[in-house]
Amino acid sequence: MNAILSFVVTLVTYVFACQMLAGAPEIRVKVTAPTGDNGDDAQMVSALSHEFRKLDGVLVTDTKPALNISCVVAPMETNRKQFGYAASIAITAADGRLITHSIQTDRTIDAIAHAVAISVDGKILEQLRRSAQEPSSR
Repeated sequence: MNAILSFVVTLVTYVFACQMLAGAPEIRVKVTAPTGDNGDDAQMVSALSHEFRKLDGVLVTDTKPALNISCVVAPMETNRKQFGYAASIAITAADGRLITHSIQTDRTIDAIAHAVAISVDGKILEQLRRSAQEPSSR
């Protein structure tokens, strides 16, 4: 009996969550880096894309993005020994308006990408989600 009750509760929770996500519009983001020979920039684009894909309601795409996320990565070195990375991250709206710019540092590119995604989710994407859910005042 407990197994059946547990299954029903899980099923209802899953259906409710799917309905909530289905009603929320996707936020489209584009992740880019300047072209060039810097493999670190390409790795950052991949890591950022991966982190943003994990966020609810976010679609990483080149088609009609609401946000453009541009990044440049540089290794941090002392006496020819690398100890981490610094990344410059600029976020612009679809119309080219600068929303925010930040510098992140950490030991790995993946750690920087994770920190950036969490910050952007809390500060920018959450506002976009809320404004999309508010009824229009027409």
